[in-house]
Amino acid sequence: MLNKIVATSLFCIGLPVGIAKGIYDNIPQLVAVGMGRMLDLLPEKKLKRPQYFELDKNGIERARPANCLGELDDEDRFFGRCSATEEISRLTGLKSTTTIRLDEPVYKAFEGMNRAKARGHQDAKLLLTIGSRVSLDYCPRFLKPREVWQFTNWRH
Repeated sequence: MLNKIVATSLFCIGLPVGIAKGIYDNIPQLVAVGMGRMLDLLPEKKLKRPQYFELDKNGIERARPANCLGELDDEDRFFGRCSATEEISRLTGLKSTTTIRLDEPVYKAFEGMNRAKARGHQDAKLLLTIGSRVSLDYCPRFLKPREVWQFTNWRH
């Protein structure tokens, strides 16, 4: 039953049928390896940052590209957390034990880290950041706003 729920949710978040079926067929291996490695099965296509709706100073709703993990919708949030964990692990040289949680500091996702060690690390500012405030710049899966601008605004 769980396999059907996972496959259906993968299809619903916009994955092509072939990729969703490939993930569905490999669910036992994915659970054994870890859900963070699910990104390896996805296409390398970069995605435009999702829209985030906020209120301006006059209380009028406006849309802008999302800037951090907490501003992503549920479907993108899982892939964003996995992607950010792998990228931060690569940048800091720390081994991750789990994905970044939105309600905890980033250092809790890495092996042997505590607050004191995180403060002494060269990337202390990043490691002490709460997961929901981690910038999407650490998620290579999402294009940076400047990359989107360059892609959509061609000169004639």
